[in-house]
Amino acid sequence: MICNLQEYAIKYMIKQRAPPRKLVLGLPLYGRTFLLKNEDSTLVMGAPAGSKGFPGPYTKEDGFMGYNEVCAMKSVVC
Repeated sequence: MICNLQEYAIKYMIKQRAPPRKLVLGLPLYGRTFLLKNEDSTLVMGAPAGSKGFPGPYTKEDGFMGYNEVCAMKSVVC
């Protein structure tokens, strides 16, 4: 079982003779939003989603929010 996918990927690339100095590990800083089929299931893990969620105020793309938008929303909700 692979517990740390990032570590596995880097070690695999090195094993395949990729020069370590040329490897870059990226960290995505964004969030995805979804609209639930049933609004009463907000606390249920794995509740079915009906469609993409609302867009962020800056990215303006349905179902996608940038890190800055996630942080701003978190400060409003929490």
